[in-house]
Amino acid sequence: TWGSNVILSPDEQYIVLGTSYVRNVANGKLKFFDAKTFDFVHEIDFDDCSINHVKWHPKINQIFLGCSDNIVRGLYNPKISSKGAMQCLIKSERKHHYGEEIEYMRPIVNPHALPQFKEPISNPKKIREKMRANPQMSKKPEIPLQGPGKGGKIGGASTVTQYIMLSLIHI
Repeated sequence: TWGSNVILSPDEQYIVLGTSYVRNVANGKLKFFDAKTFDFVHEIDFDDCSINHVKWHPKINQIFLGCSDNIVRGLYNPKISSKGAMQCLIKSERKHHYGEEIEYMRPIVNPHALPQFKEPISNPKKIREKMRANPQMSKKPEIPLQGPGKGGKIGGASTVTQYIMLSLIHI
């Protein structure tokens, strides 16, 4: 069964077409025929997939196939092809740099964690901000009481000097 487009090679010597995969009967194939005599020249077998689309790129001389298993396959000849898939073959494998390993045991940070699971803050800036917000930790001076006293503290003059000054003003 035929299931894809039919193309001519860039030099117009070959007719190229892909075939469909039929379960337990036939594999998908890429077939080449002579363009002048229509004689069969060659075929490439692909297991368990149909060839839906064929494209022969004229500049880089490579054939690309869109297959039914959602994979694009590229065919090339190392003697004739240039660029494209050949550039991947030229590249050497990346050198392994020590220290680029993935850290699997990193702490998990959850900003909405329950208070009993919170870890102490290690950022100095955040520690300072928390200290400034807390009056006991920042040692913020107490505001003098105005009016009657409360909480065991006397309202009005709290030192002898203030008491004397207040008594002089009221005379």
